[in-house]
Amino acid sequence: MISIDDLVGNVSWSITQKFGKTSFSISHAGWYAYGIHYGLEWGTHPGLDIAIPVLTPLFSPVSGEVILSGGTSVFTNVVGGTDPQTGQLKIRTDDGSHVILGHMRRIDVKEGERVDQGQHVGLSGYNNGPHVHVEIRIPDASLDSGLRIVSPIGSILSENPISQPTRPRLFRVDADVLSVHDQPLMDIQSPGEYQRGEVIPCNTVALAQEVKPGERAWGQISGGDFAGKWVYLGFTTEVRPGDNGVQFYIVTANTKNIRISPDSSVPAVGVYTRGSILPIDEVVDGEVVDPGQRAWGKIAQGPFEGRWAYLGSQSTLKLT
Repeated sequence: MISIDDLVGNVSWSITQKFGKTSFSISHAGWYAYGIHYGLEWGTHPGLDIAIPVLTPLFSPVSGEVILSGGTSVFTNVVGGTDPQTGQLKIRTDDGSHVILGHMRRIDVKEGERVDQGQHVGLSGYNNGPHVHVEIRIPDASLDSGLRIVSPIGSILSENPISQPTRPRLFRVDADVLSVHDQPLMDIQSPGEYQRGEVIPCNTVALAQEVKPGERAWGQISGGDFAGKWVYLGFTTEVRPGDNGVQFYIVTANTKNIRISPDSSVPAVGVYTRGSILPIDEVVDGEVVDPGQRAWGKIAQGPFEGRWAYLGSQSTLKLT
């Protein structure tokens, strides 16, 4: 289960129509007639409508196989209509449930593809207002359809975060390459690496077997490409916001473009992924970019040292 915040990448959101019978669903019962085949009464809203800006990045609430990716007569995006790669994303989980994200402006995963919970899957769209419709159908052999629609809240979504987020501890990589592991053990195959100067956010620090040189400490990575993996902290230095004039920003959008100057017209030279850390030692004004403030940050360390990242798109959170 993930929170609505995680589903929509921590943008501002509100619920415009809950699951169940609402005044709108009763007055527009024909729109939701398909729900009768999935165990619902006439006039029941079969999902959860979450109001978010158009083109908000969406992240899969479950792990499973994509079984539908494109336009349908029910879950259209009014701009894209029923064109391919717009409208409905349907994911079948390992227990046979079907999870739907509806009214998407763009879908970035294809039928037959395996997706993981929290994976970026596309952008939200518009239908009777900017929102995403979330729906879940669980196996039920008593129905001809073989599936029953239930409320997403409590089954795949938590309206509020499941727990208060832990403020991550930040560790700067001192080695040329620092490997990432599935478990806090050196003999487990490494699935990736960090480069010298990058900053690793760790929400858990645990002891492991003695490894020299360095302390026998491991950190569980809290964001970015390797979220949930483990990294050996014997080759890192813990840093705090403000040390050497550097502040840190958590990337909460799917990608953050890196440029050679604080000018959005300059071609990007790289990206940081959602959950990565941007160490910034200089912030300057730039041209107005909507939405957000016109601020850019100069990256202090790592592969993009000296480059610039736009900080005003409401996709970063300053650690203080």
